[in-house]
Amino acid sequence: MKTSQSLVAISAAAFALASMGADSCGTETKSTPDKPGSDKQPTKAKAKSSSVGDVITLKGREDGSKVAVRLVKIIDPVSAGEFDQQTSGSRYIGVQVRLSNQGTTTYNDSPSNSATLIVSGDEQAESASLSISGGECGGKFASSAKISPGTKQTGCLPFEAKRSKKPRRFQFTLNSGLGPETGEWTIRP
Repeated sequence: MKTSQSLVAISAAAFALASMGADSCGTETKSTPDKPGSDKQPTKAKAKSSSVGDVITLKGREDGSKVAVRLVKIIDPVSAGEFDQQTSGSRYIGVQVRLSNQGTTTYNDSPSNSATLIVSGDEQAESASLSISGGECGGKFASSAKISPGTKQTGCLPFEAKRSKKPRRFQFTLNSGLGPETGEWTIRP
């Protein structure tokens, strides 16, 4: 009888432990929700922030690519070529940048793919690199820049925005926007 009472007591204790969240090894298990970001997926680096005239050095995806980017000035409005026409109710805005290759590989990219202009209302202006053939932002720089290590180029990136919108921020990310770092410049009116 004592043995059956002991077995009942042991069974009751085991049931009580199982009910409290212990597994067969005596370790406690808890159900907790996953923490955001606990899946260890790579995240894009935070934006480095500056203002017009400042230089931000960005690393690219390729080994050894590093470019110092200076937002030289905002040209608003920017003149276009004789046959270039913007959408009714809008204007062209030029963003002049200087790209200085600080890395060990040639920078070969389309700067217009790497650039974003944010205007008032937190709206993104449209890239106009295919719309402008002449004027201050004409030329091939926006669509194709090839810069050897230790050299630099200055050029203009054209955007199109509604006339009522003012430029607020400019963002640049190497590798046609796919690089690991983003530079951001605040534009004061």
